[in-house]
This record gives sequence, C-alpha cells and structure tokens, in this order.
Amino acid sequence: MSTNADNEICGNYGLAEFDGKAVAALEAQQRESQPLISPELSITKLKGTSFPRQALESLRDSELPEEKRVELVTHLVGTWYRQQCDGQWTWVEDPSAHTGIFQSFGMGIKVGGAHFNAAVAARGIVAGDSLESLESQLLPLIKLAGEGNL
Repeated sequence: MSTNADNEICGNYGLAEFDGKAVAALEAQQRESQPLISPELSITKLKGTSFPRQALESLRDSELPEEKRVELVTHLVGTWYRQQCDGQWTWVEDPSAHTGIFQSFGMGIKVGGAHFNAAVAARGIVAGDSLESLESQLLPLIKLAGEGNL
C-alpha cells in the first residue's frame, strides 16, 4: 500500500501516470495492423495469467528500434509482475550502473520491501538474456508476495 509520501514522490517524477501510459502503449501496439502482442492478451487483466513469454519474444525479435523494444518490454514485464503481486511502479536502482557518486535508476515494481527493476530486465531481454531465467526469478517472488512474505 502506498503512502502519501510515495504518491507525492511518484507524482513529481511521473510514476503516478506511468501505469496508464504503460497499458496504453501496449494496447496501442495490439491495435497495429501486424501486432507483436496478441490482441487476446488483456493487458489490464494479467493477474493469474502465465508469464507472457510469446509476447516478450515477439517484442524482442521485432524490427522495432532497440529503444522502443526496451520500452515495450519494460511495460509488459513490469505490468505483468505488478498485477501478479499487487505492486506499484517505482524507481529502482540499477546495480550495473554505479558511476562514482551518481547512480542510475530504472522503472521497476515495488512489492512490500522488495524491488524488481523491470527496465534492467527489459534491456537484458532485448540483448538476448534468457526469458526462462527471468521467469524463474519472478515466479518465486510472486508466490512469496501472495503469502504476504515480501
């Protein structure tokens, strides 16, 4: 559950609207003449659905520019995970980008005290990281969240 401070911070950095923008971007892609995401996949009703491997593969392997693929994969994997765990979008530190005193952050999901950096996962997927590995990391977290252990 978010606090007033979370809402204030989210609003200041665009997170309050991010979920709506993520869903809108995915649904717009589904309306394309040759959609990469099946129109049967209900973006607003992903809770309880299987890991969206086929849609992620389609986005990863598409001819879209890399930046657009990373954006859509971030939206899809983040939206799917958020709905499974009843989490919220947040800024999550990018552990691979420590550059002295400056740190990099990416879009991610906060569930209890746990954070998942969807943007880092998306960059990895587009670069060829294993979808099976990502799924095997997320499924136990979803189970723990369902048990109230995150």
